[in-house]
Amino acid sequence: KGSLVKVDIGAHVDGYVTDTAITICFNHELKDMVNTAEHALKRAIETIQPDMPTSKLGAIIEQAIRSRGYKPVSNLTGHQVGRYLVHAGTSLPNVAHISFAKVRLGEAYAIEPFVTVQDAAGRVENSSEVTIFRFVKQKPLKNPYAKKLLEHIEENFRTLPFAERWLKGVIPQEHFKEAFKELLTSKAVMAYPVFVEASGKPVAQAEHTVLIIEGGCLVLT
Repeated sequence: KGSLVKVDIGAHVDGYVTDTAITICFNHELKDMVNTAEHALKRAIETIQPDMPTSKLGAIIEQAIRSRGYKPVSNLTGHQVGRYLVHAGTSLPNVAHISFAKVRLGEAYAIEPFVTVQDAAGRVENSSEVTIFRFVKQKPLKNPYAKKLLEHIEENFRTLPFAERWLKGVIPQEHFKEAFKELLTSKAVMAYPVFVEASGKPVAQAEHTVLIIEGGCLVLT
């Protein structure tokens, strides 16, 4: 009650990734902020085209947000997506910035405005909570259960994100904690901490994945 719930999901076909998100609002006072995130996403989709500088796209998103009395989250970005890669290279900041990067014809990007209230810090920080992980690379491991776990992760998820609970039953439960800890300390697997707004303010999010085509884009989600 009174919360914002962000539902951010991905799907892939043979490794080709899409990413999309909505914010579900249970607080009528924050409904306009949610609508602002959707408005900024719509403006970005309407204007993005081949060879557009990411700096120009960021300025368009920022103006769409600030014109409605809200603040963009400056250190969260949209991102290029690739085969088995949720974050494939080029970032799409949600604010005006200096960059020579451009969106390219035939590439796919997740456009992802994040919006908060005017008196917020306008940036996010890592929290202590971690629920999502990703395979990085094979590493020498001492623990045989860690080796088996890493093989399972690489085979089933490649470089796509996964949740710890998806590994249930891969190795005996009494060995799981120690084995998974070795994967993290060896940096064979990386963790994604949950983000929180630096001043504790609410954040709304909207996202679509688009394919850049001649004259604009094709929305894939």
